[in-house]
Amino acid sequence: FQHLVQRTARECQEYFIIQRWRGGILTNADKLLPVARLPDLIIFFSVPYNMDAVRESAQANIPSIGIVDSDCNPNLITYPVAGNDDSLSSMELYCRLFSTAIMNAKTKRQDDESSSTIVESHDLQTSDTSFSVKNTRDAARNS
Repeated sequence: FQHLVQRTARECQEYFIIQRWRGGILTNADKLLPVARLPDLIIFFSVPYNMDAVRESAQANIPSIGIVDSDCNPNLITYPVAGNDDSLSSMELYCRLFSTAIMNAKTKRQDDESSSTIVESHDLQTSDTSFSVKNTRDAARNS
């Protein structure tokens, strides 16, 4: 299933780890990772296989989503998803769903940032207009 996770992460322009988790990646991130900040969320497709990473994400207070079935303890997963993590068709479904959710969130974030910029520009324009009107009134009073 590693190829599915890798392909999905690359399509979403996100990071991924498909090999064995090296302890300290999150708790010592400033020394080990080439990124400036920790992830906002981690998705675990196989919780039992990734228990070290699950523990570390919980310790670092990073929310997690995990596919959990009867062979694992979901207590450290922030958002457990009951499901089969051993089936190719299930993994394909999860990858499609997570990909869609990630891309929709990125689009919404970009739209929100764009509308925020427009509001700020509008506010600046309004204050400039108000300032001009005020100056015109002051000039009229002084003449």
